[in-house]
Formats: sequence, structure tokens, C-alpha cells
Amino acid sequence: MVDLPGYGYAKTSKTNRKEFASIITDYIKNSDNLFYLFILIDVRLEPQKIDMEFFKHVSTLDRPFGIIFTKSDKLSDNQVASSIARYKRVMKLEWDQLPDMFITSSFKRLGKEPVVDFIGECIESAKEMAKEITE
Repeated sequence: MVDLPGYGYAKTSKTNRKEFASIITDYIKNSDNLFYLFILIDVRLEPQKIDMEFFKHVSTLDRPFGIIFTKSDKLSDNQVASSIARYKRVMKLEWDQLPDMFITSSFKRLGKEPVVDFIGECIESAKEMAKEITE
């Protein structure tokens, strides 16, 4: 697992943000060990242009990705559902198939199991793919 710097909200200069973007793109595009990318999104926020642009950019790099919605403890269940529905509506304008989405809260310890289970499935898929390549 690698935690990459935030691509939009880092409190730094535009030059540094461009450098971050270059580093992130290079890593995503060229890492031999990257099997799946999780993008963390604060569920409290409306779909942001910068997030939609990043999703689109990542999809051009031919890497599968999913979204982990964070801070779900800060909203009611209905508000969380409404927020995710907004993201889905906006994303369906660009994609036929939406990425995997997970709802989490570190404060309430929600959503850990589905994410960990999904990572386990990814690891098994990677092992199977590696096995097929070596056979």
C-alpha cells in the first residue's frame, strides 16, 4: 500500500501541486506492483471538478480504481446515501460502469471489513493472474 499526497487540497504552491500531480501520474502509470487504486473522497462534499478530472485522468492510465468515501460519521445515513447518489449521477455522465464504492468512518470504525475483504479479493486475483503468466 502506498499513500499518495492529496492532489487538490494540499496547502502548497501551484508549482508543488503540479509536481505532486506529475509524481502521482508517473507512479500510477508505471508501477509494476499497482493492481488497484483507491481514491479517498470526503462524503460530505459535493462532487468536485478536481475529483471528476482526476477520475477521468486515472481511467486514461488503464488502472482500475475505486472510491472510498470517508467521514460518513459526520452525516446521517440519508445524507450519506444522497451524497453518494450525487456522485453516481455525475459519474454516469462519463462512465457506463461506475467504480467500486465503499463507505467508511474511522471515527465509528465503519466500512473496514468490506474494504479489507475487497483487498483480499484483489490479492487473490493478482496471484491468479501471476500464476497464469508463469504457466
